[in-house]
Amino acid sequence: MYNMLGLASRAGKCVFGQEAFLNAIRAKKIALAVLSEDASDNTKKKIRNACEYYNIKLLELKTDMLGQSVGKPGVKVVGIIDKMMSNAILNKIKD
Repeated sequence: MYNMLGLASRAGKCVFGQEAFLNAIRAKKIALAVLSEDASDNTKKKIRNACEYYNIKLLELKTDMLGQSVGKPGVKVVGIIDKMMSNAILNKIKD
């Protein structure tokens, strides 16, 4: 799954960080949200609420590998904007 996140990042199919994510979700561009467990409680609350409101699938990772997998250390939330890429990531999780 981390490889798929890296691929999505390199393909330009992601938005990174809380503000960019919230702007994209309001514009209805997000197909999948990925949140790191080490995000602040405030960030987690905002992202969870936005995903619930806009009915977006949210993956919460139990490790702090999110930033490393997308080539942006320190990133706590990533929004996947491509539907096919989000489906591929979700299928990897099921395997």
